[in-house]
Amino acid sequence: MNLRRKVLAAVSSLAVLAAVLLTGCMNPAGESLADTGILTLRVNPEIEIAYDQDGNVLELTGKNDDGANIVAAYTDYKGKSCDTVLRELVQRIGEAGYFAEEIDGNGRNIVIQIEPGSILPDQNFLNDMSATARDAVKGYQETSGVVTIDEKDYDSAYAKNGEVSPYITEQKAREIALTQAGVDEAVFVEKEFDHDDGTPVFELEFVADGVEYSYDIHAATGEVLKAEHEVQRGGSPAQSTNAAQTTAASSQAAPSNERISMDKAKEIALSHAGVSASEARFTDGQFDWDDGRPEYELEFIAGNVEYDYEIHAVSGQVLKAERENLRRASSTTRQSTTQPATAAPTAAPSASGESIGMDKAKEIALNHAGISAANARFTDAELDWDDGRPEYELEFVSGRVEYEYTIHARTGQVLQAERDFDD
Repeated sequence: MNLRRKVLAAVSSLAVLAAVLLTGCMNPAGESLADTGILTLRVNPEIEIAYDQDGNVLELTGKNDDGANIVAAYTDYKGKSCDTVLRELVQRIGEAGYFAEEIDGNGRNIVIQIEPGSILPDQNFLNDMSATARDAVKGYQETSGVVTIDEKDYDSAYAKNGEVSPYITEQKAREIALTQAGVDEAVFVEKEFDHDDGTPVFELEFVADGVEYSYDIHAATGEVLKAEHEVQRGGSPAQSTNAAQTTAASSQAAPSNERISMDKAKEIALSHAGVSASEARFTDGQFDWDDGRPEYELEFIAGNVEYDYEIHAVSGQVLKAERENLRRASSTTRQSTTQPATAAPTAAPSASGESIGMDKAKEIALNHAGISAANARFTDAELDWDDGRPEYELEFVSGRVEYEYTIHARTGQVLQAERDFDD
């Protein structure tokens, strides 16, 4: 009998141990998370609400100093429904003045986060909590948005050892940013997950209605850490940067989350300028970032006009449009000696807008100087741009005289002619 009692006692002890292992960690109220839940309310005060399977509050815990102050003044919450406690907490937070502090021109987001593994009293629990918070905040701040975070909003890519990921998804971070900005739809031009001094952050940049936004969202809590916006140059996307005319160029590239191609950017610029591709010669085309905005910077020549464009690399919006007639130098050139300048010989302008070529430029310079190719030694020769004008810059020596010439790369015009005697 004594042996039998010992065996039963051992079996009983194992059963208790198994039950403890199966029920998991205990929450602050002394119940397993399998039978309870934890909901965290974040405005600036951060408050953790532990509740039972019926949705009644077991414990409140301030997770930061502001949250602790709110909880310390709220003593009769136990046994009340989550709906009632959440409403009263939002009211107390509002009365403490936290909703008076705006972020980027809007009231602070209210974030309601359910801890993974929490029981939900019913399938509409989280939606009901969101509606309660939204209704409660109206008396303090009309522009505050409400965002909920539940198990589906965690990024499984960061999960380890079968545990729930500590980080929310990029999509949820975007939703939080848009809610804080008061924007329904936007084009995201930059998205990055990073650690800033150990803090996991989604760094987001997006454009909506002609405004650029730059937001940092805490990847674990959903807190808005940084919020800035700037009106784009040129106003709304429906307007051209040229105040004298309107353009439909921005609509030629349908907004998406992807960058348009360089060819598409060129097409938009040419269409805006009213120039056909066969008439234009692009002299510069590059992708760049300007204050966080992705742009294509384009330069091209058509006829005697130089064009300078900046095209938004995602939306296709024309951000800058300038044109300039190419300057023509006078027929008299500069010389360093007192000898009068001779008339500048000209070469027939290239009808196609192409360069005359380095050899032709050298020929023009030598003819202008009255020197044969056999008697000259070129020491420098390069193609350059001066205020948007394509030029050949040439230096050569003949005897004891050094010559410097600048030749227009399209027309062959002598723009500058200098000579110095070598002492």
